Amino acid sequence: MTAEKVGYDSLYKRALGTARQLAQFLQTFDPQTAEALRLNTIEPRGTELFDVLPAWYRRIADIVAQVEERGATRKLLLLHVEVQRARQQIFGQRMLDYYTLLRRSTGLPVVPYAVLLYADTPAVGCTTYEERFRERTVAALTYFQVSLPALDARTYAASEHALARVLAGMMGLPEPDEERQGIYRAAVATILGALGAGEMEEDAAAALWSLVHTALPYRIERPEDVGVEWKEEDATMVQQLDQKWLEDIKAQGRLEGAIWAKRTWLREDIVKRFGALPPEVAAYIDSLESEDQLDAVKRRLDAVSSPDELLD
Repeated sequence: MTAEKVGYDSLYKRALGTARQLAQFLQTFDPQTAEALRLNTIEPRGTELFDVLPAWYRRIADIVAQVEERGATRKLLLLHVEVQRARQQIFGQRMLDYYTLLRRSTGLPVVPYAVLLYADTPAVGCTTYEERFRERTVAALTYFQVSLPALDARTYAASEHALARVLAGMMGLPEPDEERQGIYRAAVATILGALGAGEMEEDAAAALWSLVHTALPYRIERPEDVGVEWKEEDATMVQQLDQKWLEDIKAQGRLEGAIWAKRTWLREDIVKRFGALPPEVAAYIDSLESEDQLDAVKRRLDAVSSPDELLD
């Protein structure tokens, strides 16, 4: 099962985009910031923040939420979380663009986070993107980075936070098969336990369930095959979630198939017109996640004199 068919980006947005999940994300990966915030005031914001954008700028940030700082003033700020599936040179530039747009449209301070689905350094910590002219830094943005595959799953599988125990299934796993399977089983049991206790929203749980399934080296077909103590209602929930997972994958597969085809045609058109596809342009095309975005780039193709102008 490929990343394109699974639709990792949308699953992570659903898995991390609720107030409860964002609070656990901060507590797990950036506890110092979590301590400085009133986590019970987290309120996800919608796409209305991007209504000020020009028509040609179709990119919308993955997750944005407002939250109050601790202290007498109860100052508001924004949390921005961007999920990145593959390494690309323009990612830092995108993070700076989002920061500028969000700051301008709301007037609020913005605290940016990047969730990377590929191994990178630092695994957890701050990364700074700079734009320079000669020896001068003309723009810079520091964002907090979490690279899931670069983390040790064993550390987070023992976390007090349910989200961390589930995400451990997407981290760097130990070699012994028994230990690997134990981490996956713990992730499954955590989702079921959180759902049963009302500590996780159903949609977030379904998204996390899908992510765990795609990471499994084997499929969970029957509850008795898994080393977890199952109750009858848990087994029913497994069947319901598994059915939703299959439906989501089928729907996502149809969508991603059309997007994959348009990406392929666009790359071929660029090569036919200019004789080559620069790596930066290829990475930009791969970053486009909707048919509308790809159609817009294709329409611009006849008006540019080089592929690099598509990045402007």
